[in-house]
Amino acid sequence: MIVIRRADMSSEEIKHFWENVDKTSNCWIWKAGTSKGCSGRYGNLRYKGVHIKAHRFSYALVHGECPTNLAIDHMCHNTLCVNPEHLQAVTAQQNCENRISNKNSKTKIRGVCWHKGANKWRVKVTVNRADYNGGYFDDIHDAEKAAITLRNKLMTNNLQDKTETK
Repeated sequence: MIVIRRADMSSEEIKHFWENVDKTSNCWIWKAGTSKGCSGRYGNLRYKGVHIKAHRFSYALVHGECPTNLAIDHMCHNTLCVNPEHLQAVTAQQNCENRISNKNSKTKIRGVCWHKGANKWRVKVTVNRADYNGGYFDDIHDAEKAAITLRNKLMTNNLQDKTETK
């Protein structure tokens, strides 16, 4: 992976970057080339002859360098966003912790599913490929509260739950 440093960026590269950003009041949306990733579409650009992610370029613009050993997490969950205030350098595990509910989830609640055998709502949280059982519940709202509590106990970058519980 190429090291992206502010000090190495040419004025032409920076100008090209800004020409492809639509600054809305919240997210700054990348308008040029994209590629599909596991969590959606990501902005791409050429930097020093190599294709890189636009949000990593944006991070380096503000912070001086984009760490090669860390993921750049979209705290806003918008993978086309390049607003540096919405980006944070995190471990791969922390990046996974800041995910929203799987779009195929029937409950739309992270870590809560219907367990047919128990005829109850089941809470299960996965951290570092290990599953943690949060119990079974008659009421989906109780299951959701238990899932949030368990995630907050196990995760360090569980931003969505921490925001909702404030």
